[in-house]
Amino acid sequence: MRSQRTTRTSNGRPLPKLPVPDGPNRRNRSSGPGKPGRRGRRGFSLVELISVLFMLTVFIGFMSRLFVTQVRALENANRTIWVIGRFDNLVAQMRKDVWNSTEVKVWEDGGAVEIHHRQGRRSIWAYLNNRMVRKVFQDSTEVELNTWNDLGWEPRFEMDGAVLVLTLPAGTPHGGRRIRFQSQLQLATKGGS
Repeated sequence: MRSQRTTRTSNGRPLPKLPVPDGPNRRNRSSGPGKPGRRGRRGFSLVELISVLFMLTVFIGFMSRLFVTQVRALENANRTIWVIGRFDNLVAQMRKDVWNSTEVKVWEDGGAVEIHHRQGRRSIWAYLNNRMVRKVFQDSTEVELNTWNDLGWEPRFEMDGAVLVLTLPAGTPHGGRRIRFQSQLQLATKGGS
């Protein structure tokens, strides 16, 4: 049953009685007799918010570490590609020098090689201060200088008959290989090995 309110005007006359809604538009102020309650949840509890923030923090921490790891791996891959490219360039130049040579001499310590060409031209290859250096001389004047920096390994030179051998230490990108260089003139005159 609906309750009704009556009020009087200033002259004392009663106003018409208006019904008070009792249906779905009225708030349910109790969930049972004498027990206060809520009709529905209207937000998040503090525990829920803290749990979500904690999970987001863990996720962001994990993603930042993954990002740093990926950047480092990319830098290492680029560095390795660069070193291998520089090494290939070095081998190509040395092969060209030896192929066109008239005489090849390895120095006693095996750390350098002197390559003689026609018309008084010679080139010296040596490993100095963590870099491979190639100096080209015309008679006694230096005419060209090439360097291959930060190769990270010290090669050794040796002769095997008429063949120059470049030995790379184990643990390098090319892992202990022996690269052989032959001179076309020495092959023609000595038969090579």
